[in-house]
Amino acid sequence: MEEKILNMWSALKKFYDYLITFPERLYPFNEKTQDGKILTGEKAYKYLADITKINLVTYSLQSPKLLFWQQVFHFLGSVLLVLVAHLMFIHLSFFNGLAFLILVVLSLAVQEFYFHPHYYNQKPHKTLIDFFTTWMLPILIYIIL
Repeated sequence: MEEKILNMWSALKKFYDYLITFPERLYPFNEKTQDGKILTGEKAYKYLADITKINLVTYSLQSPKLLFWQQVFHFLGSVLLVLVAHLMFIHLSFFNGLAFLILVVLSLAVQEFYFHPHYYNQKPHKTLIDFFTTWMLPILIYIIL
């Protein structure tokens, strides 16, 4: 029984890691290294991510393109969750849609305020940007409309 739980947890972690690294695989911008080498795609994304970790400079000042690309995916994820909640409101019940939105908000809060700072060394300003502007804003707009 414990082995099944560990296997399930391992599979969930792999899926989460896949989702977290998804924007890296689609990064459309080229980056020039300090030695003049041109990097594309995932290598360019990782290069910028490593530089921001090494220099401890805010993401937006170090690389606006990297911040923009990450926020695009956060926003798309938020819109997708709003659409799922909307479908639940329409086809199931108001309670199920509301419960889904509450569950999403709580899980996003845990992700952004606990997991990302502890496991990915995410800085507090990046956590606030991710949570409030790209996750919660579409949800709030949906609730208001």
